[in-house]
Amino acid sequence: MSTQVQSLDVVAQPVVTDSPSSIPFVPPLSGRVLHWSHFLQTTAHTGFFHHYGWVLMAADVLLFIMLILTSQITSLYLGMAEKNGVVAPFMMGLSALQILVVQTRLGLYPGLGIPLAKRLQQRWSVSAAILLASSLIVCLWHVQDGLIVFAMGIIYLLCAPLVEDVSRSLLHAAGVWGKPVCLQGDPSDCRTMALLLKQNWQLGLKPVANLSPCNDFQPSVVLPVDGMQLWPPATPGYAPSPHHSMMQLRLKRLMDVTLTSIVALLTLPLIVVVALCILVIDGRPIFYSQYRRGLGGKPIRIWKLRSMYKDSQKRLEVLLENDIESAAEWYARYKLQNDPRILPFIGRFIRKYSIDELPQFYNVLNGDVSLVGPRVFVDYDLDAYSDDDLHLRQSVLPGITGLWQVTIRSSGTNEDKIYYDRMYVQHRSLWFDLDILYRTVGVVLTGRGAV
Repeated sequence: MSTQVQSLDVVAQPVVTDSPSSIPFVPPLSGRVLHWSHFLQTTAHTGFFHHYGWVLMAADVLLFIMLILTSQITSLYLGMAEKNGVVAPFMMGLSALQILVVQTRLGLYPGLGIPLAKRLQQRWSVSAAILLASSLIVCLWHVQDGLIVFAMGIIYLLCAPLVEDVSRSLLHAAGVWGKPVCLQGDPSDCRTMALLLKQNWQLGLKPVANLSPCNDFQPSVVLPVDGMQLWPPATPGYAPSPHHSMMQLRLKRLMDVTLTSIVALLTLPLIVVVALCILVIDGRPIFYSQYRRGLGGKPIRIWKLRSMYKDSQKRLEVLLENDIESAAEWYARYKLQNDPRILPFIGRFIRKYSIDELPQFYNVLNGDVSLVGPRVFVDYDLDAYSDDDLHLRQSVLPGITGLWQVTIRSSGTNEDKIYYDRMYVQHRSLWFDLDILYRTVGVVLTGRGAV
């Protein structure tokens, strides 16, 4: 298998394109054809060494080691070292071993092809069950040790997805993340699927150009496109999600208020520093507000830290009138790579790391927006949406972050945004929201895809 993968990388170049129409397609003549469900059952358990699953496990091991040391230090601080100080570290080590074994059996190292929301659900379900059972058992022996194990377990649940995302991003940056696959099916469908796989590189499926008849090489895996399910299929038109019951909506609101309150307090000093920089560079106002469309198309007032000059609209009009290339770029994405409206240094910095969005936490607490949902767009952005798609995205609360922000961010087209908005709204769930929040942290910290 490893020889085939190495050869495939040499013989067939990986698809690297921003346009589905430019992906070359020749129907594959050979190779092992796997249906999607069978592929997930086999590839997740065959990539531990060949596809760097051991790196993801090593990252988990390092996190557990840090938590075990922390539990030992906590025991020493509480004066339990002489009597019961080894109980909490021992149970953390035993729990870590159990979690690593179960996650390996589930194929989560590396877990190629498993949707990230499902992966997060599996990781949390396994880890929470084992760590909760361990803390309860330890509580029977010594309450303080049990509380230490419980606290370390909470920290692991919160940190493990972030550690995994960082590890996966490093592997991707090094060009070693993923498994080369050949796609089989209608040429147009294959090109579209190849682009989706490129945008969703976290799945670890790297589509390659199919082989010509003169090649006697056997590709490692051929996947029929009509059987692939990266997520539930998204279709045009209004279709309320069956996954959000009233209880789930209440849990989503509770998650919004809790997380927003914590993050708002932690980021308050940063907001003050940025506000002073804006004041020095371009004077008042520091904040910028604009009415946008919310739930049901209702106008809502959105707040942001000002990242553009006060005469930004005039600067844009002058640029579009005098620069044909910039005008074409603007009408294709409503984004500009070199935007003359943005304040020097501080403007690009706060946009790259989404610091300008922090005042929108007020909108979340006010109930106008959620943490996760379709982006609150201005009216000219909404002009690209059909009536059905506009009705669909306005059927839920808009969000500070969303699926297309963590997938394509500023590098996608308007059609990409419409597709990912549609997919999110029709198939949203609490696990989907949690996965997007975790990926948002990674995107913000690295500044990936920002303009």
